[in-house]
Amino acid sequence: MLRWVNLRLRLYGLLKDLAGREYFEFVVNAPTPIGKLINDLASKDVSFREFLEKVRKAEINVMFVVNDSIVGEDFLINDMDEVVLLPPAAGG
Repeated sequence: MLRWVNLRLRLYGLLKDLAGREYFEFVVNAPTPIGKLINDLASKDVSFREFLEKVRKAEINVMFVVNDSIVGEDFLINDMDEVVLLPPAAGG
């Protein structure tokens, strides 16, 4: 059963720089797959859509981390989940 929940998408590294902020906050239906959620938010929120366009232009592959675990686009977001968007790590 879907219910409205508060969601904070935290950003780190280059993603934070591109967005010009540390996080986006939304009220969303949950549970919802994170990939669908990202697309839905982009269609509804101009600043989030502009952020995603910058990410795509920079050709950055974003990793989804939920509750300290890397997850795929089909992972279901629920209430109280901590969601982080991370750029790939570079090593040397």
